[in-house]
Amino acid sequence: MGRTTIELHDISKAYGDIVCVKDFTYIFLKNDRIGFVGKNGCGKSTLMKIIAGFIELIRQVEIGQTIKIGYFGQEVDIDPELRVIDYVKEAAEFVRTADGLVSASAMLERFLFPPEQQYSPVGKLSGWRKEKTLSASCTDERTECTDT
Repeated sequence: MGRTTIELHDISKAYGDIVCVKDFTYIFLKNDRIGFVGKNGCGKSTLMKIIAGFIELIRQVEIGQTIKIGYFGQEVDIDPELRVIDYVKEAAEFVRTADGLVSASAMLERFLFPPEQQYSPVGKLSGWRKEKTLSASCTDERTECTDT
């Protein structure tokens, strides 16, 4: 990871009269763990979508060259026939972690999927298990946004 991670400069976003984010500035540092907490409708998802690039603002968000953002939003659509292991492998066969390279299967085990459950179709999973599958598919050394 390079020197620049993510920098937000005077971020503002409104939908009509509803202000979601106003004059927000923050510089994310390497190894930061950030959480957005607030009432429904206060702008948490909007801010995360701005950071992930789904809502574009002119020159107010700087993303470092080596930063990759994984975004797991509330409106997720996964092919229900796809096996859990295949979904994670679509993101990466191997994930670089602090412990070195980890296979997709080993990453799923870290998210409490024993090997026999990794070959289940995603459509058979509970909501909680789907969330875990999505999290496992976007967990590596990149900046991670989770919107649940």
